Amino acid sequence: MSVLSSAGPHDPYAALRLPEFRRLLSARVCMTVATQIQGVVVSWQMFQLTNDPLALGLIGLAEAIPSIVVSLYAGHVADSVRRKNIIVAAVTVLLFCSVTLFMLTRPIGSWLLAKDQFYTLPLYAVIFVSGIARGFLGPALFSFMPQLIPDRERLSNAITWNSTTYQAAAVLGPAIGGLLFAKAGINTAYGVDAVLMAMALLLYGSIAGRALPAIEGERLDLKESILSGVQFIFSNQLVLAALSLDLFAVLFGGAVALLPIFADTILRTGPEGLGYLRAAPAVGSVLMAVLMTYFPLRRRAGRKLLWAVGALASRPSASRYRATFGCRWYCCFLPGRSTPSQLSCALRCCIPSHQSI
Repeated sequence: MSVLSSAGPHDPYAALRLPEFRRLLSARVCMTVATQIQGVVVSWQMFQLTNDPLALGLIGLAEAIPSIVVSLYAGHVADSVRRKNIIVAAVTVLLFCSVTLFMLTRPIGSWLLAKDQFYTLPLYAVIFVSGIARGFLGPALFSFMPQLIPDRERLSNAITWNSTTYQAAAVLGPAIGGLLFAKAGINTAYGVDAVLMAMALLLYGSIAGRALPAIEGERLDLKESILSGVQFIFSNQLVLAALSLDLFAVLFGGAVALLPIFADTILRTGPEGLGYLRAAPAVGSVLMAVLMTYFPLRRRAGRKLLWAVGALASRPSASRYRATFGCRWYCCFLPGRSTPSQLSCALRCCIPSHQSI
């Protein structure tokens, strides 16, 4: 009997047959929908409070700075501490942030957002703390998922389901957040956010912990671990160029933070329209993932990456020529998250074989 025939037919649900992996996916869906709801509601609330585009930009800055600062240390911690412990601690902090945002909309906390010199500081403080938690959560979560898969045969299937469910949650989250805000009010939106985050915490807590994987030789300390990663990036020109290109594309080509302005003053669609606009990139990402499943990047990945970055960079300027909701949604949807997808494939092409991209 041949090896192919003995392997049996492909099982597209192989990873889903693992109970703990199902709980991990369910937890990630709850957490992703919760964070997307929170992102829509916070941005709309901030714009309604300040009517200032700079305040919207500072939301992203308040979250990005702590996340970037702790990212290198967080990767080292994920290699030194049990991943489940990090995940539970980080999600607990995120739950605390969600509850705090909910309390700020109640009479007991609304006085903190009264009009004075620092009335937006509580919102920025909550976002800053959540940025720290997400900085630690990312490396631990991505390292923990493979530990739940007992064999390599099911790992690729698990990665596919993990990516698919995340993108689906990223589509649903903003739309749900906008609808909740528009139809039920800010209290209900933040309440649903907190409930979903609590469900995610319970699901993560129900998964058995795993010991750290064995490594060859001694574990590197913090300084050596960071330096080895930096040296690898700067020693590989292909990786450095791709990362730099994606960095500047995201930094200068994204206009997601300004979507509340479009939804309110230009399109006049309210928070419901903002939710749909925020969901559009994820819809494009899902379609791109399906497309790349049937047409994977095999040749000239670098050239396609440049085209994807060009499309992402042209989105803000293209959207200003026609002030209709459909045109704006299409401009958000068109590049989707195709640039990170292209980047990931380009990196996978160049790291093992150093072949030309």
